[in-house]
Amino acid sequence: MAIVERQGYGRFEWVYRTFEGEDIWVDVSLTLIPARGALATYAVWRDVTHRKEAEKCLKLAEARYRDTFENAVSGIFQTTRRPLHKR
Repeated sequence: MAIVERQGYGRFEWVYRTFEGEDIWVDVSLTLIPARGALATYAVWRDVTHRKEAEKCLKLAEARYRDTFENAVSGIFQTTRRPLHKR
């Protein structure tokens, strides 16, 4: 809140526990707005759990891919299929 008070806004991600006891990742955006002579905090929360899970899976896949090539005992060759050129 100190950052929001100093800058007038703030944004961060954190884990929120729902009333059902489930932990979800949320992207939180806070903005101070003047209201009736005082400052009110306007908050927007967005569930980003699926994005966080996808990022975790991507990091795991990258680590496996890197491990495969770094620890290969034989040569590895990668190629792509090229389309035939039209005459």
